[in-house]
Amino acid sequence: MAPLLPQILWAQRKDRILITVDLQDAKQPDIKLENKDGAGVVNFASQARSHATGMDLHEYAITLELFGEINVEESQTSVTDRRVLVLAAKKADDTEHWPRLLKSKDKKSNIKVDWSK
Repeated sequence: MAPLLPQILWAQRKDRILITVDLQDAKQPDIKLENKDGAGVVNFASQARSHATGMDLHEYAITLELFGEINVEESQTSVTDRRVLVLAAKKADDTEHWPRLLKSKDKKSNIKVDWSK
């Protein structure tokens, strides 16, 4: 079965992008940050509990091609029981706010702005 898409919340500051992967009890998430073709790329995969039942483990995976490049060395990740947080540092010369998270202008139903941050 194909992996499910996790819910993504994002916010930004002048120097960083905050990406929250909303998953309960993510098991050993595989998170890779890189730059490719002028854009930052976040690859995420993990097993986690179902949002619907909170019981069954499911495979989740997503690849995010970001609007701009990131500084991989200064970026950080954090895993808790309720979420996975990625703090992607923008390149030093990129201090402008990005108009959107992704390079693509397509709307994704699983990606929303995190107005609480």
